[in-house]
Amino acid sequence: MKRDKLIPAFAVLAICLAAACVGDSQSKTDANGFRETVELRADSVAIREIVQPRRYAVSGDKMLLLSNKGDSLMHVYRLPAVEFLYKGLRVGNGPDEIPSAYPEMVNRYQQDGLFSITCNGMLFDFTASDTGLVARGMKRIGQGRTHNSPVPPADSLLVKDGINAKWDAVLLYLRDMVTGRVLDSTASQAVFYPERNGGYYENESWGVQNGGKYAAVYPETGRIEFYDISAGKLDLKKAWGDRTPASELKDTDFYGRKKGCEYYESRTDGKYLYVMEAYYELDGQGERQVKASNVLVYDWDGNPVRKYRLDKAVNSMMAADGKLYAFDWNADFEKLYVYDPDI
Repeated sequence: MKRDKLIPAFAVLAICLAAACVGDSQSKTDANGFRETVELRADSVAIREIVQPRRYAVSGDKMLLLSNKGDSLMHVYRLPAVEFLYKGLRVGNGPDEIPSAYPEMVNRYQQDGLFSITCNGMLFDFTASDTGLVARGMKRIGQGRTHNSPVPPADSLLVKDGINAKWDAVLLYLRDMVTGRVLDSTASQAVFYPERNGGYYENESWGVQNGGKYAAVYPETGRIEFYDISAGKLDLKKAWGDRTPASELKDTDFYGRKKGCEYYESRTDGKYLYVMEAYYELDGQGERQVKASNVLVYDWDGNPVRKYRLDKAVNSMMAADGKLYAFDWNADFEKLYVYDPDI
């Protein structure tokens, strides 16, 4: 894998949203704090198993691909070689099973082989060994007013966008995971439309957790917020990108744009936060097709580290031990692109 050359930050594709990608002419940095963009080339690894991942995660040296088809929902691979190990995780009521074929995977850093999924208001913990999945416990989640599958950032806390009691604004809530009690809240950049299908959200944040730190990434506006949640509060430490409040975004037709820039993915390897910035155009069916991809890298204090332009147009990735494993969500899952940022 090679990094060929540096590209000035202003040389990104013109189709990017102005708020997310226009730089500061005095500081020579873009809206996300980066001065330059580095080209990054991938090695490709063939995936020989028939799998179409619906959700995915990394835990320790294992890559976990979760689908909703077949008798076993999970394909497990060893990293960094991307070596297939086994399939596991069945739907049922047994001790090593889950009650639904549509679980969510928790996006948080785990170095000990533990991973967590949520479904039917429960959090299930498993470990992924070299030979199989082992259940490590489960607990009920107090969902409160969160509107869909919650993503708990720690064993006792839950952070999620949710509509307030008046149904006139979206807040980012920090809750006790078991009781659902609100510990703290702050303004969210997500937009809620109560008149659409009984309530509809746009620009919901993607959440990533690393110990007592939490990052909220807003995909449509290109805003990234870094919080310290270790004291049971949403303590904002640093933020990048568009500062427009949600109240001024109500009339924005996010999905009507013919081309633009979206933050498709946010992941961590425990050391850095990686955010995928993808440039898209609408196809004839109105679907977003990615034309080019960048990855923004921050440390967990919110400081910009490096911005990369990938040599492949991808929209999904995982991170482990300083490497990125990327692929195109819309294509058949036949290969992974492996990047080594070398930071």
